[in-house]
Amino acid sequence: MRRFLLLLLLLVPPSPVPSARAAGDLDSLLGALAAPPGGKTGEVRVENRIVTRDGRRELVVRILPMGDAKLIADPGASVEVLAASGVHWPEGRRVETPPTGDDYFPGGVTLRLPFEQSGAGAIDARVEYFWCFVGWQCFLGEERIRRDLGDPTG
Repeated sequence: MRRFLLLLLLLVPPSPVPSARAAGDLDSLLGALAAPPGGKTGEVRVENRIVTRDGRRELVVRILPMGDAKLIADPGASVEVLAASGVHWPEGRRVETPPTGDDYFPGGVTLRLPFEQSGAGAIDARVEYFWCFVGWQCFLGEERIRRDLGDPTG
C-alpha cells in the first residue's frame, strides 16, 4: 500500500489542494488527488485457490479488473512464490503473462503455478499487475497471498 501511495504521489501532477490540516486526514487528501475524472470507478480484485488438474495440484491466481479498470498487457502480471514449506515447484516459482501484442487484456488474467506437495505446509506469494483508468492514470498493483496446505496424506 505504501508503494502505491508513493507511486501515486509521484505520478499525480501538482494541483491547488488545501493543506492536509484543512482537508482533514491524509486519506481524504489522497482520495481527493486520486479520484478519477468523469465519475470513473473501478478496482482490481485478486482471487486465489488450489486446484487439482490432470493429476497435479496448482496454485491458481485470477486477477480481475472491475468497473472502469483495465489490466495492462505490457508489462502484464506475475505471481512469484516467496516462501513455501512442504512444496516443490517443478516449473519454477514464478509465472508471468505471455506477451499479447495488445495494450490491455480483454478481461481477467489467470496464472497457474503447478506444485508437488510432500507434507503439510503453506504458500506465500506476491502478485504484481499494472492497471489503468484508460485515458487518465495507471497504477502498479501488488498483493501478497497466503495459502495453508493440509497434509496430502490425509
